[in-house]
Amino acid sequence: MKLADLIKFNLNKFKIPENFTPPSLKYANGLKEPSKADFKGREDLRNKPLCTIDGVTSRDFDDAVFCERWHKDGFHLIVAIADVAYYVHENTPLDKDAYLRGTSVYYPEVCIPMLPEAISNGLCSLKPNVDRLALSMHIYLDSKGNIKRKYVNASIIHSHARLTYEEAQRHMDGEKTNIPHKVQNSLVQLERLYKIRRQKKAERYSFELDSDDTRFIFENGVPVQVVNPRSLDSHKLIEECMILANVSASLILEENNELCVNRYHAPPSGKKLENLDDLVSLYGLTPLSDDGVVTPKDLWNYVHAVPESIRPQFKRSLLRTYEKAFYCPDNKGHFGLALGGYVHFTSPIRRYPDLIIHRLLYRCLKLPGWRKAGTKVNLQKLRKQCEHLSNMERRAKDSGFTLHDQLTTSYYMRLSGNSNDATAGIYDAKVLAIHKKNTTGGALKATGLLVSFDNDIGRATVALSGFNDGFYVLGKDGNSLVNSETKNRIKIGTKLKIKLKSFNIESGYMTAIPITQAETLVESYNRKIGETTKGVIYQITNSGIQLRLNETNADAFIPMRLLKDDFYLFNKKDHSLKGKSHKKVFKNGMIVQVRVKGTNKRKTSVICEIV
Repeated sequence: MKLADLIKFNLNKFKIPENFTPPSLKYANGLKEPSKADFKGREDLRNKPLCTIDGVTSRDFDDAVFCERWHKDGFHLIVAIADVAYYVHENTPLDKDAYLRGTSVYYPEVCIPMLPEAISNGLCSLKPNVDRLALSMHIYLDSKGNIKRKYVNASIIHSHARLTYEEAQRHMDGEKTNIPHKVQNSLVQLERLYKIRRQKKAERYSFELDSDDTRFIFENGVPVQVVNPRSLDSHKLIEECMILANVSASLILEENNELCVNRYHAPPSGKKLENLDDLVSLYGLTPLSDDGVVTPKDLWNYVHAVPESIRPQFKRSLLRTYEKAFYCPDNKGHFGLALGGYVHFTSPIRRYPDLIIHRLLYRCLKLPGWRKAGTKVNLQKLRKQCEHLSNMERRAKDSGFTLHDQLTTSYYMRLSGNSNDATAGIYDAKVLAIHKKNTTGGALKATGLLVSFDNDIGRATVALSGFNDGFYVLGKDGNSLVNSETKNRIKIGTKLKIKLKSFNIESGYMTAIPITQAETLVESYNRKIGETTKGVIYQITNSGIQLRLNETNADAFIPMRLLKDDFYLFNKKDHSLKGKSHKKVFKNGMIVQVRVKGTNKRKTSVICEIV
């Protein structure tokens, strides 16, 4: 299946609307570029060298940033956000469509926008060298990165540059760029602020989770390459600016006693807490406290207690123990960011909760145009909105994850089907999880493994029945498998070699079988049946000849039944074979020419015949 087919499949599966209703499109197309009448009462920031910093393919620029010195070593940061609320009024046809969607959905090379492109990529996009309406958050910070003052204004901005993360990074790395001089000065202050805020992030025990966001390169809609984009400080810089703006918006609404859509992220509990306890035990770290309370400091200490060489792997495993964040009217804080109040303010083009926050700010601060752009909510209405928007966010993410798994499966199925490569489908893997289930008697039973391979890009399930070196049972610790014969132990992090076995693109599911190094080499000879090669005899028994093939050093075996030119007798004294009629002799050390017939049942030896 090609990308377009998989996207269509996911849109249908998750019931994601692709087209806008005619009334919505009519509303969107009827909006006009801002004029002097729209500027009335707004703060004019057009002389401030704000710029956007986004991905190469981005077109919906909903934030622009600027930073300058304040009080000697302090900072004045401006985060200007597209003023969607000024154009998209509550209860209009377009607003109803946007609310039902809840969020834009991003697929590779395709975006299903929350708002029509006339708005998302046009009227509200903070494109360079055009006047745009914005809600601009002014944040004043001291030399230690503490917020000392903040306010938000309806404004007019004029982006002075559209930068990519790569361009901004080159400037941060000291390379020569064509970035306008005034924008460069702002970037210097932004970088200085980012470094200070990064330290403050560490002080509140919030660590950076490394992105495992893989991207596909397509040819005719088929994934032909997978890349892991480099993690850039320029991207983290913008993230920190957005966090500051979101925190400031939360503080302003709280100070004005406004109900709002809070972003709540709870600490691990229940099953997630059990998973965290298992993970901590697996890495030999200090056990969790008996009261079951987990703090950001606990996780910070765990991350920095493991060796740096395995820290990225540990962080990814740790992320899987996190609860999912969601929207709610109650200000309960954000565990993952180690913050108190937190809202989403910075992306109203693609997230409806941000649009609600803008409307609430409009109304409580009586910003210009607040009677149309503002909103008033009650607790019952807000709870209903939060529940719906959390569900829509989850739907979008689940759809994206499903498509990613489908593309990954499609990619590895294509690679594994390469008949000219004897090692196709064979990878070094490591165990991510042990699959377990409850038996009818209530006991836990292991059913298989989840493994990652190819630099953590691929995931596959390995059934226990695939192991041919003995029978594996769940260890007493419940977190490992033990071979009942060899006592070999498999646990999370154990490395093994696998061969991909089956692929289900629609479900995005792959299975694999474990293989030994010998099997890897030997199995490749199934592609060489009928070919001739040479080998050295190293052992002869009354059942046949064992030899080592010259080109690969693989083990091979010639059964007595394939010595068809004569009837051979086995000599126990010198371990040789001698033909009864032709008197031909086979001895250890002899070089013989053979033809490949296949492999034995356990795929540990190549079956050959004498040429």
